[in-house]
Amino acid sequence: MADLCPLVALLAFAYWAAFAGQAGALLTRLCLLRQRGSDGGAEAAAWCVFLPPLAVLLLPVVSLMRPDGTVSGAAAQADAAHRFWHAWADALPRSSFGHGALHGANVLFLLLSALCLARAVYVLARPCGLASVLRALRPRRLPDNDAGAFPLFCLPSAKALCFTVGLLRPRVYVSSGLLEGLSAGDRAAMLAHEAAHVRRRDNLVNLLLALFYTLLPLPGGWLLRDDWERAVERACDREAARRIGDPCAVAQALVGAARLLRGGAPVPGAAHFAASGEDDIAGRVHALLALESGEGPASCSRRAHLVFALFTAAHLSLLAATHGFLRHVVEFFAYH
Repeated sequence: MADLCPLVALLAFAYWAAFAGQAGALLTRLCLLRQRGSDGGAEAAAWCVFLPPLAVLLLPVVSLMRPDGTVSGAAAQADAAHRFWHAWADALPRSSFGHGALHGANVLFLLLSALCLARAVYVLARPCGLASVLRALRPRRLPDNDAGAFPLFCLPSAKALCFTVGLLRPRVYVSSGLLEGLSAGDRAAMLAHEAAHVRRRDNLVNLLLALFYTLLPLPGGWLLRDDWERAVERACDREAARRIGDPCAVAQALVGAARLLRGGAPVPGAAHFAASGEDDIAGRVHALLALESGEGPASCSRRAHLVFALFTAAHLSLLAATHGFLRHVVEFFAYH
């Protein structure tokens, strides 16, 4: 077990940083969504999904701040809780039950980490498997379109399908059934939306977020990812409306595509034009109609930006301030 101690400590530090970031992200999200002008707050809340990965990425920098991993300062040494911890940490490993419990906790922790790693490999393999299936179908390359410079392929299928696949070189696939079921204007709006996904590299960001939240499963992580996905779809709708020049045309295409796509299972590992739930489709249409009426896109207010910046700085500062003592705790469980 001694050879695995550094691995246990490294994984424990990563989980601790992720949970610290998650707590700050959920608290920040709650404060942003309770602000007046919830649309702007919701857009700012979508950025909270990146706070746990940021906390993990900053962990090496935080570790350098206190290389000895001890609690410094006369106040910390005199703290009763700190003294109680040292007394408990010295007494627990001396008993056979306590020593065995620590080893058992390390084994369970490694098994959990291995399970998360296997799930992450599966998540990573899904886009590769989908690409192989699409190549086997031999889709037909369509002429270049005005929506954007991206490869467009037509799948010979009566089912209504439209999705973007690929990380570094995304491709857009649309079925012949959907092309026949939409008007020329609706097709242009749909392709403009997909072109926005391609330019933003949303598939790549989505895969990285999926890998992080699969490797480090966090309570409430699905809320943060849902916020980000909703914000991404609305941002792509706005880009499509600017390119088409008519937000109502994009809203009409969205409703038409959602009607044709109803009942179909979404393609895993791909970005979809209208595969959202009915509530989200209604919200996206409402946002487009607000854009048409001159209200403008839902943007983050200065107060939302300030709240996000303050909460981010506060929980990262807390991460740095408590790192010394919590590093002491992690190393105790890993090395006994």
